[in-house]
Amino acid sequence: MIFPFLFTRLVGSMSIMSQDRSDKMTMQSIAKDFAWTLGITSFRPFVATLLAIIVPQVLQAFDRGTRPNVLMIVLDDLNDYVGCLGGYDGESPTPNIDALATRGMLFTNAHCNSPLCNPSRTSAMTGLHPATTGVHSNGPKWFEAVPQAMSLPAAFRLHGYFAAGCGKIFHSGKQHHPEHIWDAFFQQVVDSPKVPPMHRVTALANSTTSDDFDWGRQRVNDMQTGDGQAVRWAIDQLSKERSVPLFLAVGIFRPHLPLYAPEQHFDRFPLSQVKTPVRTKDDFEDIPVIGRALRAYECEYFDETRRAGKESEVVQAYLACCSLADSLVGQLLSAFGSSRFESNSIILLWSDHGWHLGEKDKFQKHALWEPSTHVPLIVVAPGVTKPGSRSAEAVTLLDIYPTLMDLCSLPSPGHLEGESLRPILVNPDLSRERPAVTTFGVNNHAVRDEHWRYIRYRDATEELYDLRNDPEEWKNLASVVELQPIRDKLSTWLPTTNAAAKGPPKFPDVLPEIARSDRKD
Repeated sequence: MIFPFLFTRLVGSMSIMSQDRSDKMTMQSIAKDFAWTLGITSFRPFVATLLAIIVPQVLQAFDRGTRPNVLMIVLDDLNDYVGCLGGYDGESPTPNIDALATRGMLFTNAHCNSPLCNPSRTSAMTGLHPATTGVHSNGPKWFEAVPQAMSLPAAFRLHGYFAAGCGKIFHSGKQHHPEHIWDAFFQQVVDSPKVPPMHRVTALANSTTSDDFDWGRQRVNDMQTGDGQAVRWAIDQLSKERSVPLFLAVGIFRPHLPLYAPEQHFDRFPLSQVKTPVRTKDDFEDIPVIGRALRAYECEYFDETRRAGKESEVVQAYLACCSLADSLVGQLLSAFGSSRFESNSIILLWSDHGWHLGEKDKFQKHALWEPSTHVPLIVVAPGVTKPGSRSAEAVTLLDIYPTLMDLCSLPSPGHLEGESLRPILVNPDLSRERPAVTTFGVNNHAVRDEHWRYIRYRDATEELYDLRNDPEEWKNLASVVELQPIRDKLSTWLPTTNAAAKGPPKFPDVLPEIARSDRKD
């Protein structure tokens, strides 16, 4: 089996190098990957030269026309408020995403591998868990932190695909998106900064001085936003003639902070009709110290908003940003459906992590509870998925990479730690033993199966929630003796590798001082 595998990788490498490419870094990175495939751990530059002169007739023997195209849509901070997941008890802000879910399979119990942008995206795009890579904060560059891993776009390029990307795929900014790893890339466009804060709430001055916790109406149309410009570029890519299959990754920044969106999206959700999450008093009495410390990192966001009586405004702005993102997804899907790619393409949509909107008395992510980890994951694979199918199996973003390799009949790199979801895509009733594992900081983990969430922090303190009877995670059952077998079973899935954090010590490994329990709000 190794020879067909090597032949495919060789042809993919040659097809990339044959496209009039002058980027030496690209050629050497591809050659390095091929050398890794052969087991050559000590790479030398001559490998690139050797590969570059192999007879081009090999390319002509490789039929790329049958390979499916791939459209991958990545959203930021989109939680289960998408209508098809039912997380918001009101009008769905995402009719286009809901419609996409009816075309294929919706995973109703999908979770991120880390509730923070860079660790989550590094994990999904390299196929390695944060506990393995040590990428726990937004600082480390993925290609420096995980040099041994082949990224998802590199894998497609290696097998002869044209890899195009735009917006936020890895973490934000050029420093996380080296353009030489793509055939074509459009960098993220940042919307105009807030000066002064658009929410105009004096009581929130502390939480907006040095961060982007802000919201407000923009007087622009959807396509004039930063996300709109990225989507316009992606749509333009669909009109270009190419003789190879397309891998197109489209990153949409909303509903990430700051919660800015064109006015019409705010108008969809009048404040009088906005519903905020139900909370309970004394929710933190049974939560361990580290769990409370993670919440304390950003407690000002929620506490000051509550004191100002503006919780509904934040939820309204989040819904508006979801509506903006969904509108752009709709425009992209419409253009894709009218293109020549529609008949032979896989569409995969996911979000990097969830977002709290008052649950556990907090906004944002940065926690191991359900609102932070639960994400939408939709796969449309013609000939594989059944329209309107659903699966409640616990899966993670780590499974995206091997799933796409499997669906495209490409050999997966040996370092991938996720599992292909193809068996579940074919048979929605199929179950798997493996739960979802989310990590936030060194040796802080959550294990989520169909019914339970088990959290163990690095000091061995625990949380356990029965999500069938306590979906809000209000009652920590970790001290219930009768549930010890449940804890024991779930704990067997905790990572045995806990790599040291890459880069300078930062949150979540450096925790803030926990507020006094008798603090008066």
